[in-house]
Amino acid sequence: MVDSASNRVVQIRFRQRKACLPLTYSFMPDKLQQIEAALRALGPAAFQELCDAYLHRKGYESINPLGRVPGRDQVARGTPDTWIAESDGRFVFAEYTTQQGGITAKVREDLQKCADEAKTGIPQSRIREVVYCHTSVMGPADHLAMIESAREVGLVLTVFGMGPIAQDLYQKFPILARDFLHVEVDTGQILTPHEYVRAYGMSALTTPLDTEFQFRDEDADSLVEALRDNRIVILTGGQGTGKSRLALEGLRRFGETYPEATLRCIYSRGVNLFEDVRTHFAEPGDFVIFVDDANRVGGFDYVLQLLHEGRPDRNIRVLATVRDYALSKAREAVSPYGGAKEIVVGALTGEQVRMLAERNGIRNPLFLARIEEIARGNARLAMMASRVAREQGTLESILDVSELYHVYYQSVRSDLDELGHPDVRRAAGIITLLRVVDRSNPEQMEQI
Repeated sequence: MVDSASNRVVQIRFRQRKACLPLTYSFMPDKLQQIEAALRALGPAAFQELCDAYLHRKGYESINPLGRVPGRDQVARGTPDTWIAESDGRFVFAEYTTQQGGITAKVREDLQKCADEAKTGIPQSRIREVVYCHTSVMGPADHLAMIESAREVGLVLTVFGMGPIAQDLYQKFPILARDFLHVEVDTGQILTPHEYVRAYGMSALTTPLDTEFQFRDEDADSLVEALRDNRIVILTGGQGTGKSRLALEGLRRFGETYPEATLRCIYSRGVNLFEDVRTHFAEPGDFVIFVDDANRVGGFDYVLQLLHEGRPDRNIRVLATVRDYALSKAREAVSPYGGAKEIVVGALTGEQVRMLAERNGIRNPLFLARIEEIARGNARLAMMASRVAREQGTLESILDVSELYHVYYQSVRSDLDELGHPDVRRAAGIITLLRVVDRSNPEQMEQI
């Protein structure tokens, strides 16, 4: 994060259930150079691991590595380094190298091995393409020599060199730059749905989102239709009614129906979203952006402003969840952009709460009745109560909502107790409630 008063780069550490992750945020023009330097510094095994993830992001699925030892930072002998099986029975072979000199000779040797059925076990006619990733710097003559080497052995070659890989990591896949190169291009607040669910589940203060989708199939289909026909869709309802889970299921189904759409989720870390929005949505394409609890996300306006730009090569849709008490504020925010299609997410029925508890391992009728009474149609409370009842095994553990929260968040209470000093605990409480402490805001500082 950049301190506006001094323009310093501030390192932020935040504690999660599983790890303490250091994140350094800086937005300087040499990010691309940092990525290139980090790519050159990678060893063979680390580069292969990065390339497997990179090719998956580029649309190559069913990645099967041969050139590295799984779970270890070691390369292994194998031809090719990675193979990809396609649905038509053909194959894509991938070769990777960090070699800097004699690259054209290295490529020619690797291509001859890929074309050798005795080494791969695959007839050349079944190889649709060979993908070659490297970190050397080459001119057009070198590139042409590589293409000609592929033609000599009857293969089609696609090359991703230092330049294209670095640009993609900077412009399109900043998460790969962070995870594999430890270069922060953005603040890590825009994730794929899978990454969002994983990040959400790491917090001890939330109920997980990777649960089975239940009871709302018609709502999910209606959400897909709403996203198809509207630029902004708002899911609203009371706390814990399942808005986030419905939104993610709607995103999944929309992606299946319209595979050309790029699905992204905002995971608020309390840092300004401007750089993230500009990094992730600068390219042409169709985007669906999911903003959970939009009224609590600083920078939601930056997402909405994308709708005003009117670029013919880019189509933006926004899906937001908003709690019922904040709906009027959300309406004001989206009004300049033509308003939104609103979908109300109601509470579960008592029967549905019981079914939810049963599917989470609760069979005792007394426990089921108590969970139905506590939840009162709230899916989140039903999930929490089921988990506590399963782990504690007593009716007293789910006596009422206050006791439920006491037991469910016991690990958080323990973490706070470890902080020791009362003022530190108070500071943790302030950060939890406000998310962002803005020292330039006199009203907020007065409250604190």
